[in-house]
Formats: sequence, C-alpha cells, structure tokens
Amino acid sequence: MAQLAFLVVATFLLTNKVWSPQFSLWLVPLAVLALPHRRILLAWMTIDALVWVPRMYYLYSVPDRGLPQQWFTTTVLLRDTLRPAHTLAVDFSPAYVEQTRERAGDNDDVDAIEADVLNLPERINGAEVIFVRLLLTHLRDPLAAIALWRQRLAPGGVLLLEEVDSIATDERPLARYLDLQEEMLHANDNTLEIGAELDAGLRDDPGLRSSEVVEFSPPAAVAARMFGMNFTTWRERPEVTGAHEPDELDAIAKGLGRVATAPEDAAPITWRMRQIVLGP
Repeated sequence: MAQLAFLVVATFLLTNKVWSPQFSLWLVPLAVLALPHRRILLAWMTIDALVWVPRMYYLYSVPDRGLPQQWFTTTVLLRDTLRPAHTLAVDFSPAYVEQTRERAGDNDDVDAIEADVLNLPERINGAEVIFVRLLLTHLRDPLAAIALWRQRLAPGGVLLLEEVDSIATDERPLARYLDLQEEMLHANDNTLEIGAELDAGLRDDPGLRSSEVVEFSPPAAVAARMFGMNFTTWRERPEVTGAHEPDELDAIAKGLGRVATAPEDAAPITWRMRQIVLGP
C-alpha cells in the first residue's frame, strides 16, 4: 500500500504543471514506508537538498551579481527602438555601471557612466531623448529633477517618463509587500504611486506633450519573484526592522515564495503606469 501511495503522489508531482519546494516533503513519509533502506533514502534526500539551493537562488536572489536585468534591457530597448547614434546609461553605482558595460560588450553605440542623476556631467547635454523609468518614486523632489533634466535636452528633444500610477492585487502576500514598500518609501519622503502626483504637477506645463496611463498584468508568479528579490535587498534597513518584527518579515518572504511557485492559485496583479512626454 505504501509503495502504491508513493507512486501515485510521485506521478502527480511529476505531471503537475508547477513545482513547489515543499513537494519533496510530501514524499518523505511515503518513501520511508515504501523503501526502508537508509542509504538510498539519505542519498535521495541529499541530492534533493542540493538541488533546492540553486532553485531558491534562481527564484529569490538578485541575479547577475546584483544587476537587475531591466536596467540593462531598458538601455538596449531604447537603442533598438530609436536607433540613436549613441545611447548613454547613467547610474550612481559603480558595480551596476561596470556590469552594464560588460553586458553591452563591444557596442560602441552604448555606454554607461557613473553619475548622480541630480548632477549630470556636462557630456549629457543637447540630448534628443532622455528616458527615465521608475526613478522619480525614489526622489524627494521629483518636479525639480524633471526641470534639471529638461535643461539637458536639445531644442527639439523630449523627456520620457514612466512611473507607477497604481498597483492593484487581491493576493495578500503581494499586497503586504507593496504596503511595506510604500511605508519604507514614505519614511524617506518618497512615494510609490507617484504617477497621479506627476500628472497634477505637470498638467499646466506648456512643454507637456502627453500624459496617459497604460495597464499591464504580468503573471502573479513573475511579480512575486521580482518582489522577493527586491525584498531581500531592503528588509534589513533600519526603517523596516524598527517597525516590524522578524516573524512578520519572514511571513512576507514565505508568502511571496508561495505565490512564486504556485501561480495557478494566485490572484492577478495589475500595474497602471503613468507615461509622460515633455519637451524642453
């Protein structure tokens, strides 16, 4: 009977469309009853434990030694869409800049420099296009930053902005993460859902060419993996640990892990992104 139960459960796990780390635990009691051979069981459990480590690293660690893939792909997307003579990526982190250069390879038309976005070097002047995405939410005076960037545009240039207008989900782990992120940003005088604020502040600007909202709904599992990677980078910050117990933070991490590995049970998540086009 134990052998049959083991085979039934193993067949279900192998043919199921998703795989969760806890699935292996389901097999342990059945395996002990069906195959009472210590060495074989220990070998299987050891191999499964070793596989668990890279799986978790893939799902929840920061890939590419800390470089979010979107930072590089946004630069390349801009280059491939507009076909400019030169594309320049700016970041304050030396590590991110170096890794972007490595991933760009020998492309002379793409470069990355280390700089403060509020104090750009003189070489960034007369730009035809400046593209800023998901950055203003981290600045204390976003409208002042926008004014600085517009000064670096060529006479016919445009400043493209893309920021969060709202994020909606009924999936509790995702919602708890977003609440905590917004709380952390507010502690630093920043705003997560800054899109409407930007729209109101720029509505009467004579250089405003368009301001609209677009929606997209990625799979909840993808959002959970992204949130999980971000969460590991800032959960130990003083403004977070000072207001929340470790057990609560652990529960959020576990909830994100569940959604990341069992997407069929997850509620959808929808981003509304504010896209703004400004002239000089």
